[in-house]
Amino acid sequence: MAEGDPWRDKAEHGGIPRNSGLYSRHSIVRSGVCAVHVDVVSSGVCGVHVEVVSSGVCAAHVEVVNSGVCAVHVEVVSSGVCAVHVEVVSSGVCAVHVEVVSSGVCAVHVEVVSSGVCAVHVEVVSFGVCAVHV
Repeated sequence: MAEGDPWRDKAEHGGIPRNSGLYSRHSIVRSGVCAVHVDVVSSGVCGVHVEVVSSGVCAAHVEVVNSGVCAVHVEVVSSGVCAVHVEVVSSGVCAVHVEVVSSGVCAVHVEVVSSGVCAVHVEVVSFGVCAVHV
């Protein structure tokens, strides 16, 4: 887990000001021979954006749970023969960004747990035959 590049609460994401009181649930799935599962649960004053782009023979799972005054962005891009799992749990006054890019024969798991006043940025890029846990 690497901390850095904190989001600004006043910044906009997807055209929606953060912590504006608006609920944003946006999911995009494009797939070839794939199985994709997206699960988003949000409560409180939150904005959630989930984007999944997958192609090839792959399985992608994204789960986001957030509460309180939060902004969460999860983006997963996978291609080739791979399995990708991303789980984000955030609470309190937080901003969380998770980005996973994987290709080739690989398995990638990213889990972020943040609470309190925090900003978390996690980026994983993997290629070839690999297994990555963050």
